[in-house]
Amino acid sequence: GFKPENIVVLNDKPENSRYMAEAGKIRSQLDLLLATLESKDTLIVAFSGHGVQFEGEEKNYYCPLDTNLDDPKRANLIPLSEIYEKLKQCPAERKLLLVDACRNDPLSPVKKSRATVTLKSVTRPQTEAVPKGVVALFSCSAGQESYEWPELKHGVFFHHVLEGWNGAAADEAKQVTLDGLVAYSRRKTQAFARLNLNALQTPQMKS
Repeated sequence: GFKPENIVVLNDKPENSRYMAEAGKIRSQLDLLLATLESKDTLIVAFSGHGVQFEGEEKNYYCPLDTNLDDPKRANLIPLSEIYEKLKQCPAERKLLLVDACRNDPLSPVKKSRATVTLKSVTRPQTEAVPKGVVALFSCSAGQESYEWPELKHGVFFHHVLEGWNGAAADEAKQVTLDGLVAYSRRKTQAFARLNLNALQTPQMKS
């Protein structure tokens, strides 16, 4: 139901290089979009990928394609707090942030591989307050992993978000509400992970 001109997709194989999911391009495209919005608009921002938090720091970062974890300036990392601030300043009446990223500990002894830099944990957005007027929906709860499933061609979470948006989460009036979308994606993601991956993945909403 969204008009094509209102949808901006950045990824690792765009037809136009301006839509490469690199830090500077993510920032510029988001700023361009935010500058066009008015009070009655709805804004949806979605991130899918990896998140990190460094030892001794409270900030949580999203990792774009050009991430360099060894850079002390964190220039090509995007703090979640920066996104929150942009959304806070945006005049749109309804703002939804979707984050499909793990929230477990990469330094845990049960993990087979460890990071080469000192990381405290994978993104834990619950430590940062969500601004007024923003609803944030994360693909899993703190301490959990966010899973992929090749046949779905999306992460398990985003697959069910899109499925719900396409009508599966509609109510008796055939409307997809935010509450309905959250409930549907949480229930379906949790069931899929349990049945197919023998794992727990429980989406969490913050607002």
